[in-house]
Amino acid sequence: MDETEALCTKIGIMVNGELKCFGSLQHLKRKYGNGYTLLLKLVSDPKEFLIFFLGKLKQAKLKESQDGFLNVHIDDNSEKLFASLFSV
Repeated sequence: MDETEALCTKIGIMVNGELKCFGSLQHLKRKYGNGYTLLLKLVSDPKEFLIFFLGKLKQAKLKESQDGFLNVHIDDNSEKLFASLFSV
């Protein structure tokens, strides 16, 4: 996205050959960029961590888990999120 932001005024995103959205970077971020994505690497069992983590942050959702790597999306843009996240 950094290169796109520097070079383009409008952005189109295609999925499977179909144009899904089109607009300025700011428009797309505002419309589709809600929340944060965490990428985690665990050395212990991810199931135990997930039960604990997802229990503490109700707005967190597991997107992918593979070989000790977790991709978690949090649908929250509030500043309180970081306090909650780091307390966990």
